[in-house]
Amino acid sequence: MSEQFSGENMEAWLVSYLGRMLDKKEEDIDVDASFDTFGLESSSIAAMTGDLSDWLGQEIDPTIVYEHPSISSLTQQITRLHRREIRGVIE
Repeated sequence: MSEQFSGENMEAWLVSYLGRMLDKKEEDIDVDASFDTFGLESSSIAAMTGDLSDWLGQEIDPTIVYEHPSISSLTQQITRLHRREIRGVIE
């Protein structure tokens, strides 16, 4: 299904992704919690940013997660940096 990119879409994608990765319910994923609280290792973060890059159709540097260490802050930063480049995301 084709839809216009929004921070909400990316936030929902990240919540769903982490829920599957961590075997947790989506409602148990706090978008303001640090990725550290989920116990993610660097390899998991690299995989997540790689899959996010694929979903967005735009390269995302994995180190951005260390500068913006929660779903909400990561979403806000990527949205600011890449809004023009990632319109028309296909889910």
